Amino acid sequence: MTDKVYVDSNILIYYVDGTTDLKAAAQRSLKSHVDKGRRLFSSELTLGECLRGAWRDKDVAATFLTILEDDAFISLTGLNRAIIGRAAEIGAELNMKLVDALHVATAEALNCGVFLANDRGIRVPDRIEIYHLSHSG
Repeated sequence: MTDKVYVDSNILIYYVDGTTDLKAAAQRSLKSHVDKGRRLFSSELTLGECLRGAWRDKDVAATFLTILEDDAFISLTGLNRAIIGRAAEIGAELNMKLVDALHVATAEALNCGVFLANDRGIRVPDRIEIYHLSHSG
């Protein structure tokens, strides 16, 4: 098992602003990984995806900014040409939207062994294991 977990933006959206069931599932899943000593990672793209819907509620937006700027909780990585190029390959190979492929390519670049998502449309290369919220972590 890896000590690096990539967290897709939808998990963080649920963690902060999800329905009761999804919020609880996201909180349990992230806590489980952290309790096992695993580090959480995501892309700076996640910041934009989380804030996109949150600007309607300044308190929710502030919460996203607080957690996504907390390096002790999660580390955000910027996109670069190598990641973008690899995302184009992954998107074509696995028939995914570019935004999803950017997350997968970032996870791959960070050597994350686990990709935590709740979107069944996201596919990952064989060397990464995908966990959905139904997986205990």
